[in-house]
Amino acid sequence: MRKIALLFLIVSLSPSLFAQKGKITLGLDYHKMDNPYVYNYFLYPYGYYGPTYSFEPKVGYFISDNVEVGLGFKSGDDEIDYEYASSNPSGNGEVYLYNNISKSSYRIFSPYLKYYKSNFFVSARLSLNSFTNEYDNAYPVWEAAINGDYSVIGLDEADHKSTTTTKTTSLKIGYALEYNEKLIFEPSIGVSKIFGEVVNESTNTYADGRPPVVLPKTTSPISNATHFSVNLAVSLRLGK
Repeated sequence: MRKIALLFLIVSLSPSLFAQKGKITLGLDYHKMDNPYVYNYFLYPYGYYGPTYSFEPKVGYFISDNVEVGLGFKSGDDEIDYEYASSNPSGNGEVYLYNNISKSSYRIFSPYLKYYKSNFFVSARLSLNSFTNEYDNAYPVWEAAINGDYSVIGLDEADHKSTTTTKTTSLKIGYALEYNEKLIFEPSIGVSKIFGEVVNESTNTYADGRPPVVLPKTTSPISNATHFSVNLAVSLRLGK
């Protein structure tokens, strides 16, 4: 056991095999985290259960032979247009076509600091995350005229917006595997703390001219429980 401990100590104190001052890192981080979100200490009913998986591009720079600083960034936008048909209540076969729209977007910024000793490394990261979902739902309102014919007088609309903002602090310990002098694989395990909030806003408008109804804004905190993760980073190191 003493020989094994001595060997480990020698390896851990030896110079870094891969890290060199002035090199630029282009890479991709993969995370598998067991983190069911919790709101007001109850599981979120819409399904953030079990492990989550994510990929995050990153760029880094070695400020010394053993220290890398960098930034992970990921963003996206999506819009889905749903088309529906509402039938005339008179049953004459007439239909009214209308659309509902769903929008979503996310922004993730993750500055990090990584320290190497031989093939081993320790990484600290702060992730600032923002996720937004918007739903514009419309419902045709049919109204009968004096002669009994129905027509659409307008749309009742229900607009909902949900914004989730979180901060995640992570600490990882891993080992760097060199495929060649430029391509590096870095498996690691980590522990994270996640905290933040979810804000919901809703507004209803009516085709018959009633005043719009703005529902009270609700804010639900996300618990800051500890979560564990398994990670794999693939990096391309550029420079002399």
